[in-house]
Amino acid sequence: MATEAPGWTADFSGCHALVTGASGGLGSAVIRLFTRHGASATLLGHPERQHELDALAAELARAGYSVHALAVDVTSPDQVAGAFSVANRELGPVTSLVNVAGIYETGELALDDTDAWHRALAVNLLGARDTCRAFLTQAPSGTYRTIVNISSDSARDVAAGDGIYATSKAALEVYTRHLALEQGPSGVRVNAIAPGWMRTAMTESIWSDPVALAEAERGVALGYLAQPDAVAQVALFLSSGAASYITGQVLTVNGGRSFS
Repeated sequence: MATEAPGWTADFSGCHALVTGASGGLGSAVIRLFTRHGASATLLGHPERQHELDALAAELARAGYSVHALAVDVTSPDQVAGAFSVANRELGPVTSLVNVAGIYETGELALDDTDAWHRALAVNLLGARDTCRAFLTQAPSGTYRTIVNISSDSARDVAAGDGIYATSKAALEVYTRHLALEQGPSGVRVNAIAPGWMRTAMTESIWSDPVALAEAERGVALGYLAQPDAVAQVALFLSSGAASYITGQVLTVNGGRSFS
């Protein structure tokens, strides 16, 4: 029997959010927003970014938030499963999963590197699959749960060099819809967000070049590129009771860079 969704509230007290890619620009914005609204949070970041991960966790702990940081490679199913076991033990059952971890691989498809495909799919698709699996298998039955996967508007755009990345994100959107269908009877809602360009390390080459930035902004209906907070707010909404009848959807958040 489906678990009844809670009504809308800005209070996430009692919720436990686990966010992958937590040391990055979007991941840290999601973490800050969830904790500011009362959630406890587990931060998952790649071991190579341990320093940023620990710094963020320390900052949030000093502010009085309940957080726990774990360095995890999401391409390792064993590490992912172990991280959820620790998260559930330290802060209680995870109720909201936000999959932010991702990598950007480029290459002309006629000349591409097979390893680039493996890396992109391992992180952007299978990494999300493994976190979803651990989340679903380790949470107590009857717990109201949500999943938000971070895709990209590149999944429906066509740009030279973006084929590998776009394909991995398009596959993530298909996976999201199928998982939502399967999990619907249990009340678990599964959605995705497809952001456009944001100010993160991945797009630093645009932000640091005034000419490139002006050109990019001309292609956006609202006339500017987003800060990560704009996308984090959508993740919070999709994880809340206000979105209780939304599942299997991909919300494009790109200021009108495209309308598909």
